[in-house]
Amino acid sequence: STPGTYTVTYNIPASGCQIAGSGTAGIIITASPGAPIANDVTKCGPGIFTLEANSNGSINWYADAGLTNLLHVGAVYQPALDSSTSFYVHAELNGCTSDAVMVRAIVAANPTKPNLGPDKLLCPGDMVTLSAGNYAQYNWSNGSGAASIEVSDAGIYIVEVGNRFGCLASDTVQISIASNCDDIYFPGAFSPNGDGLNDHFKPLGNIAFVSNYELIVYNRFGEVVFRSVDPNSGWDGFFKNKQNAQSNYVYMASYRFRAGAIRYRKGNLVLIR
Repeated sequence: STPGTYTVTYNIPASGCQIAGSGTAGIIITASPGAPIANDVTKCGPGIFTLEANSNGSINWYADAGLTNLLHVGAVYQPALDSSTSFYVHAELNGCTSDAVMVRAIVAANPTKPNLGPDKLLCPGDMVTLSAGNYAQYNWSNGSGAASIEVSDAGIYIVEVGNRFGCLASDTVQISIASNCDDIYFPGAFSPNGDGLNDHFKPLGNIAFVSNYELIVYNRFGEVVFRSVDPNSGWDGFFKNKQNAQSNYVYMASYRFRAGAIRYRKGNLVLIR
């Protein structure tokens, strides 16, 4: 059964009318191909897969188990795939064909991108919890492998997360430390004359720590001349598309500072022309 060329000697004895004789014959035994050895391949997301099969014969790749749709000839096949696909591969040698084996190209889903939120400004001594979400694995830039970390130092923090397929995604957040953490304040006057100085009435100070903000300005008749929920947006002295004359006004404000309790401010305001 070993492949090779063999010589066979034979003898034919006399029998009846058959004359005795002898001779030799050559027999060639060729090698048959072994079933290909191939492994399934998993890739994160769509793309080009590299599939390999090894055998002692020529490798043929098919799209179907019936081996009717030949896709590629060769040990390495590199299809571009958007979804998981099964291929069937066999080997040919000396006119003989091996059994076919199935090879799977698995398109694994990438994990959703973690969300560490916007960049954050802290006061000295403050601590914030950064949470990546629910994943199979975590790798933080500070070396932690936990789902969340607590930080109090300034810096750029990166988390890389992975799912059960080993596919990865990441997010980054920057932590800054404020040098001054005093509360905001409201000036008692402003001069909207277009000189670039005190042209708008709005809070001053650490606006970055302000949330749930509302400011309302009233004239002496009790009319609302300005309202804003953005601490960066101030009153320019206009009411009903007209410049207000120099006069006294009253403002009322409410806001949270550093995510604390609601604070209320009320005061007099002078518009100077």
